[in-house]
Amino acid sequence: MIYVIYIRTFRSRHIIKIKEKQMTDYTVQKGKTQTGITLTTSGDRLFVSGTANNVLTSNNTKVYVDGGRISDLTVRSAGYAQIDSVYGGRIDGLHLSSGGQVDINGGTLNGGSVSNGGILNVYSAGKANGITLTSGAVAAIAYGGSASGFIVSANAIIAVTSGGYVSGGTIRGSATVGTSGTMSGATISSGGSVNIRSGGTSIATDITSGATVQVRSGGSASNTIIDGGTLVISGGGNVTNTSFTSNGGVVELGSGYNSSYSWTVSNHVGLAVDSGAVVSGTIVSSGGGLEHVH
Repeated sequence: MIYVIYIRTFRSRHIIKIKEKQMTDYTVQKGKTQTGITLTTSGDRLFVSGTANNVLTSNNTKVYVDGGRISDLTVRSAGYAQIDSVYGGRIDGLHLSSGGQVDINGGTLNGGSVSNGGILNVYSAGKANGITLTSGAVAAIAYGGSASGFIVSANAIIAVTSGGYVSGGTIRGSATVGTSGTMSGATISSGGSVNIRSGGTSIATDITSGATVQVRSGGSASNTIIDGGTLVISGGGNVTNTSFTSNGGVVELGSGYNSSYSWTVSNHVGLAVDSGAVVSGTIVSSGGGLEHVH
């Protein structure tokens, strides 16, 4: 494309022609394999229907997986990659760093890491397995997307909402489970915190020492295992089938809590009841502690 720019002066008119740089599209076709692809020129794009190995995208370049497979994908500053929601595809081994973004709209992402400033979104029928979020990384699992075996490091964030589903994994950072989101079988380790908001669901979560799970109004948690950690239940939060290991733990019942759920406060277990909370059928045995907080 040619742009023509007119510059007017007092005596004459000059015409300067500036040629616009054209972006380049690269394709790895179905049945073909290519190794060592680097995209660094702004606007360039790569479409993968076959197999691509050792791919790098940065500087406003984009990679689209359209039914193909990428082995070892690196996404750096202002780089972008996506697995197509229609044709699917697969990425094996992701290295996503600051300023980069990856959207898994279909297909599967297996293994890799997201570091400080990187953003990973898993939507639609997309699946992500075995990803490590290091400090400062962000991941969102929503709109039918699913994730399993994630490691969420300290100061990393994962959000599960709008039909998103997360199974297993370890959380040492922060997690939010929102409307229609589900977290199942996760271990919350020391320093980790999980916020179950209205419409969110936690199933069989293990809360270890130094970790906290808060169930807010409209949120629910079932089959929770407290292994030295803390479970906080706000008024309107719904909790069932909670158990304790020999390490005990703490349950805090917030103002407005009103449930007929029967708590058994035994050895190394503490139950803190805020002013305005109502409990019934609670059993306190040897070694347990009950505190009414004014």
